[in-house]
Amino acid sequence: MKRASNLKKYGSLQYVSKSLKYAVLYTDRVNALPTVKQIKKLPFVKTAYLSPRVDLKVNYRESDSTETVED
Repeated sequence: MKRASNLKKYGSLQYVSKSLKYAVLYTDRVNALPTVKQIKKLPFVKTAYLSPRVDLKVNYRESDSTETVED
């Protein structure tokens, strides 16, 4: 995992696990796709993918999603 420090130039390196051999990297959404393509080309990277957070629902307090019970 010595090479994980090389990932700092692609974004904000948040976490590095030496025992499980992975790293978490945050980058701008605008540059995300080109950054993933560049990171996949590195010889020490096995997989790189985007987080599905953009597609996940994060606001759970909407009025249309809650059911009201009338007596």
